[in-house]
Amino acid sequence: MRIWLMSALVACSGVPDTDSGTEPSPTTARVALIADSHLIDAFYTCCEGSELDTESLQFSESRLLDTRAQLNALEPPPDALMVAGDIVHEFPSADPAFYEDNTTSMDRAAEIYAGFDFPAYFALGNHDYEVPALPRELTWDLVRSKWNMDRTWQAVDVGGTRWLLLDGQFGPTWDPEDTLYDRDFASFGDEQLAWVDAQLSEGLPTFLVFHHPPNFVRVNESSGAFPDLFALVASHGDTVEGIFTGHMHLWMDTSSMWERPGYGLAATRYDARNWWVMDIDLTTGDWAIPRASEVQYASFWFDGEQPEEASLRRVPKPKDLRVLADLEWARLQAEGWHCRTLRDVPGQGLAAGCAKTGQRHHVLTVTDLRGDGWVGFAPQHDHHAPHNP
Repeated sequence: MRIWLMSALVACSGVPDTDSGTEPSPTTARVALIADSHLIDAFYTCCEGSELDTESLQFSESRLLDTRAQLNALEPPPDALMVAGDIVHEFPSADPAFYEDNTTSMDRAAEIYAGFDFPAYFALGNHDYEVPALPRELTWDLVRSKWNMDRTWQAVDVGGTRWLLLDGQFGPTWDPEDTLYDRDFASFGDEQLAWVDAQLSEGLPTFLVFHHPPNFVRVNESSGAFPDLFALVASHGDTVEGIFTGHMHLWMDTSSMWERPGYGLAATRYDARNWWVMDIDLTTGDWAIPRASEVQYASFWFDGEQPEEASLRRVPKPKDLRVLADLEWARLQAEGWHCRTLRDVPGQGLAAGCAKTGQRHHVLTVTDLRGDGWVGFAPQHDHHAPHNP
């Protein structure tokens, strides 16, 4: 079985130069992007917290296979696939020997992703761990043996651009012994943050891929040279071209949080059409996502319409609405804004007005943007209505 998951350099395809007998340098590169395949196995025990989640898991493998068929059929083909976490859904045993004696979702993931016609690279998500029930070391050992990953973050060069696939579970918020332990939030740890800084310092146009969107990334995770990922991104603003995440299972525009292009990818688990490709002009350095204008933001489904093969339903507002609001409120406070206490606004959600010397008002709103169960947040200047991300 051929597994593509760890080559360090992705070669772009080209058309042979019949006059010289050599292959000319390519002028474009293409990168595919997906998230949240959530593969399960025969040991999965039902059920999830909602009908949507439970039902969608039964289609997670077939939809990933459909996604693979769609991407494999593209012309020109992608040069690489970046996966923004939650490759598998759960771990059935704490015994490492179990994974040698049984076929689990880890094996199925290796098989399915090896079937893409181009190499696939993983950024791990929260479901690729099972802390605190299982130690993080189990994931580290399994991705090494099953997915050929030497470690849980990596750099991949594609046609003059660099892609950093990060592990948001490597830091203190995912260490049960740490005072910052809180699995709702991603953190990266001093070692990984220093590595990211070194990679960005090389100056190549760079894209970041990891699982949690910015509203679930821990601020001030470290007292070291790099307090958090936000600080690193800000300090390398000319190098970071874009940021892609998963986790929410919805299409999201998170650019306002990063002050550069940022997007949340909807899950293949819900819709096999939930994929993007980025086309990169290697001559000018320009890049574009042809399908970006086609997606329905704040939707589980590519165009807002549920797949015909299942009667999937939307879910109630997540229980962590207050957590999401509190984190953004804390960020504003840390940036010198003086914010009133978050309050419930009938028909709108949670809101707080903030002020800062020399700047206009800032309004933080966390609201049900579409009236369909998805809760979003909209930090804005002045008192404008929330935008639809």
